Amino acid sequence: MGSFFGVMFYASSVKGSIYIVAAINSLAGLLGPIVSGVLYRYCNRRRLPLCLVCATVSVCLLIGSVYTLVTKPEHDWVLIICAYIAMVLMISMFNMIYVYIPEIFPSHVRSQGLG
Repeated sequence: MGSFFGVMFYASSVKGSIYIVAAINSLAGLLGPIVSGVLYRYCNRRRLPLCLVCATVSVCLLIGSVYTLVTKPEHDWVLIICAYIAMVLMISMFNMIYVYIPEIFPSHVRSQGLG
């Protein structure tokens, strides 16, 4: 959860128009539920897509940070792209967690939890 807010804070400090950055942040928020819906639509299991998305977020953030630290580029396009991909996938991961967690518990526990 902390890395999600870190990516959000970095995305807001990107050089350029604040309106374009806000629009891209909002688009990243809209793509997350679409990604999680498509993944759960075509995958019969619940845990595998969740683990794959978590691993992909980790790899994407690692690639962006290592590239930026090693090459010290003039423009941070690689880091921006990796950060936005990670943000979309983290939003989809949060949606997938809300679907997966109730399935862990038995039915009588789930019925008590919902009222």
